[in-house]
Amino acid sequence: MRKRLSDLRYLMQLVEKMVEEQGKWIANPSIEQANEMFEVGKDVLDISDFSEKGRKRRGLQMKWTSMVTQAETLTGGEAVTTTSLWGSHIWGGRLHHVPQDFAFPNSCSQIAWQYWMCGDRQKRYPPLRNLSRDDMPSTNMRKRLSDLRYLMQLVEKMVEEQGKWIANPSIEQANEMFEVGKDVLDISDFSEKGRKRRGLQMKWTSMVTQAETLTGGEAVTTTSLWGSHIWGGRLHHVPQDFAFPNSCSQIAWQYWMCGDRQKRYPPLRNLSRDDMPSTNMRKRLSDLRYLMQLVEKMVEEQGKWIANPSIEQANEMFEVGKDVLDISDFSEKGRKRRGLQMKWTSMVTQVRNKRKSHRTS
Repeated sequence: MRKRLSDLRYLMQLVEKMVEEQGKWIANPSIEQANEMFEVGKDVLDISDFSEKGRKRRGLQMKWTSMVTQAETLTGGEAVTTTSLWGSHIWGGRLHHVPQDFAFPNSCSQIAWQYWMCGDRQKRYPPLRNLSRDDMPSTNMRKRLSDLRYLMQLVEKMVEEQGKWIANPSIEQANEMFEVGKDVLDISDFSEKGRKRRGLQMKWTSMVTQAETLTGGEAVTTTSLWGSHIWGGRLHHVPQDFAFPNSCSQIAWQYWMCGDRQKRYPPLRNLSRDDMPSTNMRKRLSDLRYLMQLVEKMVEEQGKWIANPSIEQANEMFEVGKDVLDISDFSEKGRKRRGLQMKWTSMVTQVRNKRKSHRTS
C-alpha cells in the first residue's frame, strides 16, 4: 500500500506542478474546481496514443496504475507531447522539467533571477525555482541548483519581507522585485585584497562564493527594512548574539509578527533553525514557534489573519487568539498564576503540560 501511495503521489504531483506553473492552483477546491485544475494539468499525462507495438491506448481513460507504468518505463530522452507553456522531458526513465543537456545561465544575478522567477519561454523551461534535485542529470548540476537556490532565496526573503512578492511575475515585474531584494547581495565593493569588485554585475556563481566565504559576524550593508548578518560563513536574519524576548506571550507575539525595527530583526516567525547559533537557541525557537502557532491557528480559524500587521493589528489578532493560552488561574497546588502576564517560556510549559494531561485522561 505504501508503494501504491508513492505511485499515486508521483502521478498526481506531475499534474500539480503543471497546474502551479499555469497559476491555476487552488488549495482547497470543490469537485468542479478540481476538474478545472485537471483540465489545465492533464496534458503532462497524455504521453502517446499508441504503445510501442502499435496498439491503441485508452489515453487518459486508462487506469491510473497503468498510467504510472507508462510514465515510468518511457526512456530515450524524448519530450512528452504537451500543449502546456512549459515542456516536459523524459530521460533516465522519468519525467523532468528540463532536458538532460540543460545548462544554468552563465550570467549576473539579475538575469539569473529572471530565469529563477520566469523561466525561458523560448526553450520552454519553467521558472528555475520549480526545479528539484531529480531534474538534474549529475551531482555537479545538483550542486549548481543548490547554489542558485541559496542565492535566489536570499532575494526572495527580502522581497517577501517588503510585501512585494508576486507568484508568477512577468519579466518586468521580476525586475522590479529584484530591485527590492538586490541589496542583500551587495556585500562589498572591494575584495579582501582591495581589488574592485563588479558588484551585482559579477556572475551569480561568483556571487555565491562571496556570500558563502564571508566570516566574522559583520552585518551586510543593506538599505532594507530588516538587517542581514554574516556569521559562521552564512547569511542569517539575526546576529550571532541574538536573544529572544524575555516577556509575556503578547509581547512575544508582537516580535513574532512584527519583528523589531529598531534592531532590524524581521518577524521572528521568519526565522529558521539555521538562524540560531546554538542547540539551546534552536530549542527556544522551537518552543516559541509551538506557542505562537497555537495563536496563529485560532486567528486563522476566526478569519482575522493579517500577513504583515502593524503592532496595533498584531495586538488585535492576539485578542482573537489568546484564549488558547488561557490555561487556568490557579496551579495544581492552588497558587495564583499570572495568567497571560506570565513569561512566554513558562506559558510553553503550562500549555504542554495541560495538553499532555488531556491526552492521558
